[in-house]
Amino acid sequence: MSFMDPSTTRPAHQLSHTTIAVEDLDTMLAFYCGVLGFHITNRGTVGPDGGEMAFISQDPREHHQIVFITGALADHQFVMVDHLAFRTNSLDDLRRIGSTLEANGVEGVIPISHGNAWSLYFNDPEGNGLECFVDSPFHVAQPCGWARSPDERRRDRGHDPVENRDQRRVHATGAVATRLCFTTTPIGRGIAMDLGIRGRHAIVCASSGGLGLACAEALAAEGVNITINGRTPSTLDETQRRLAADYDVEVRAVAGDIGDPVTRQGLFEACPEPDIVVNNNSGPHPGQFANWEHDDWIAALDANMLTPLAMIRLAVDGMVERGFGRIVNVTSAMVKSPRAAMGLSTGARAGLTSVSKALSLEVAAANVTINNLLPERFDTGRQRQMAELHASRAGITVDQAYAHMTSTIAAKRLGQPSEFGAACAFLCSAQAGFISGQNLQLDGGSYSGLL
Repeated sequence: MSFMDPSTTRPAHQLSHTTIAVEDLDTMLAFYCGVLGFHITNRGTVGPDGGEMAFISQDPREHHQIVFITGALADHQFVMVDHLAFRTNSLDDLRRIGSTLEANGVEGVIPISHGNAWSLYFNDPEGNGLECFVDSPFHVAQPCGWARSPDERRRDRGHDPVENRDQRRVHATGAVATRLCFTTTPIGRGIAMDLGIRGRHAIVCASSGGLGLACAEALAAEGVNITINGRTPSTLDETQRRLAADYDVEVRAVAGDIGDPVTRQGLFEACPEPDIVVNNNSGPHPGQFANWEHDDWIAALDANMLTPLAMIRLAVDGMVERGFGRIVNVTSAMVKSPRAAMGLSTGARAGLTSVSKALSLEVAAANVTINNLLPERFDTGRQRQMAELHASRAGITVDQAYAHMTSTIAAKRLGQPSEFGAACAFLCSAQAGFISGQNLQLDGGSYSGLL
């Protein structure tokens, strides 16, 4: 078989990454990450038969340098398995490569969009898989892909229309036709914002109710196995049963006060290698500065600064070693908008914020992030306590106290716990790896400052 003269001008392309079929994904990841210093950048399932893909890199500029793939898809000799991938400089270059392949009689070229890249898959003369691609301007959790099958491409040219989309197949020279190979159906959950954390493990503190439960539920909805915690065993047991029934994940529960070292130890026995830790605890009651004694300050610091720092200390080294970690501290809007009555909460949580910021700089290179969520005026039991306290002090009804609260919020409503949980889940996502040391306010737009 003859090909074009090597002197012919062609678009430049550089070797980017390789894909390898493996049998024991966890062992391979342990070796490449633990021994060779790679980091996991994405991991997820592929297709209905439950194959799995993991993306790893040593270079912070590259999403992946090696891709491991398991399961049914790895058993097919499709060009995306055991292939070499070359990056081109532009979409026009990729088009020219496609034209060159066609001019040289290369059959079975498969165009695929991965969301974060556009690719051409094909085989060399001995059946080895090759890919040429160009990066897109979008960030999409992987694995993800769409392809136009030969039938679709013929249809686009006005030939051989296919009435039944379910019958389409992707073909490649010497390849096995299979629906697992990219068709018009997205693999995984595609750009419907799969957060890339399915199968990971999370500890969510103080999560039998309120905002902690909202965080646990949002993570469970993303396929994260969760270990929850609360002081009241009966409430915690009921929460565990409901979450286990509603979501296809492991749900473990550890009863006790998160401020107790025994409880913290129990959480790490139930979840020895958490990928995600959500620090949450009830805050001190409002009061007056003149009435706060030394013991009040120590109790506030222990509950809302020292306890979450103890959780971080137990988790962070393992996260760094494994190359993935997401720590989210639930603090308070009072950290950035102090009020005299909330001085105990402000002091303790501002201290936690400062230490977390300093630590975040040390662990960011290991794909470990530490962020803070600053809630204000969410429709939870805590907010009802605040409304009742305001009502008793002002001599008004609780409903009037609620009306007064909402009138001070720019959005003119209380926040919903599910909104808070969704924000937490995103900060725990694969996509949030470049967000660290930040304070995200969730207050209906009420904060009046710039920073």
